[in-house]
Amino acid sequence: MKITKAKGEGQGQCLRCKQLGIWNRQWMSFLYEIEGKPGVYCKKCVDELRYIEQKESRDRFKT
Repeated sequence: MKITKAKGEGQGQCLRCKQLGIWNRQWMSFLYEIEGKPGVYCKKCVDELRYIEQKESRDRFKT
């Protein structure tokens, strides 16, 4: 999972927070892009998505 800082100025919305119905207005300098996924994400959601991906990859190796 390649994560980079989002480009742009002003404020933006975290896509995952918006889908979950959470307050999601952030400065663009605090948002991140994830390669292969549309939209931008806040730090909390990036950490959660990274955890979910790692857990899924561990579960694949168990079986």
